[in-house]
Order: sequence, then C-alpha cells, then structure tokens
Amino acid sequence: MDEHDEAARIIGRSLSTLVALSIVTIAVVGVLGALGPTQFWPWLASWLVPWAQTSGFAGAAASVGGLAAVIGAVIAYRGARRQADVARAAADKAETWRRVQWAFDLLLEGDPDASVVAWLTLASIVEDEAHTDAADKSLVQSVLEVSGFQLSDYLDEHPGDGTGASA
Repeated sequence: MDEHDEAARIIGRSLSTLVALSIVTIAVVGVLGALGPTQFWPWLASWLVPWAQTSGFAGAAASVGGLAAVIGAVIAYRGARRQADVARAAADKAETWRRVQWAFDLLLEGDPDASVVAWLTLASIVEDEAHTDAADKSLVQSVLEVSGFQLSDYLDEHPGDGTGASA
C-alpha cells in the first residue's frame, strides 16, 4: 500500500467517524426533544446549568477545542506533506525523462564523442535506484534495444566509465 492509499484511508476513516458522531448527536438531540415537557428537563437543568457555569466546564470545552485543533492540524500537515511528495516525485520523473530524451538525441546525432556522453547518461539513469523505478528502466532499455543500441553491451565494453561499475 503506498502513501497515497494510506492518506486516503485515514481521511476516509476520519470522515466516517465524523458522520457517525453527527448522526449520534442528531439522534440524542431528537430523543431529548421528544422528552420535552417530562421530568427529564428539570433533572438535566439541575446539574447541567450549574456545571456549565463552573471552571470545570470551561476547561473541558477548551480541552476538546484544543484537541480538535490539533487533529485538524495533523490532518492538514499529512495532506500537505503527501502533496509535496507527489509533486517532488513527478518533478523527478519529468527530469529523468528530459535526460533520457536529451541522451537519445545525442545518440541519434552520430557523433562518437556525444555518443559516449549519451551512453554514460543512460547508464546512470538505468542504474539510479533513487529516482528511476523498474518500469522506467525497462522502458529505456527496450527503446535502446528497438533502436539498435545495446546499453548492456556498452557497459560491458566500457567498465568503470563513472557509472558505478568497477574496472
């Protein structure tokens, strides 16, 4: 499960809890309203009104309000962090493919010196574990093979060209 699915699950669970609490609150208010002129209201007023006027009620209300603010801040932070991670990953992928296009253009020029730079660039992209996923690596290698270039042959012929391979 990736981070996006995790964030969606947390937000979904939070919204479900909020809806459930809202329904319970509406039901309780409905029941209390239906009890209207009975003995319930005087009993409720006998302890609720004095308690609501005490500092204990103010402390409880402040605590609940503070907790709600912290929960809201955590949810907002997680959403913003996830959005930043997605934007960073998209920028990394776009930069990788810009480098791939640039290297392919160099290979197609036919200049031997430019081809060495292109091969080194493609090798570094294929070997980059941090910014290139397996599907991208496979696609780069497939395009090279279809176009007649063999990156693995080049790497075998030129070990230690700065691509992490040993001489």
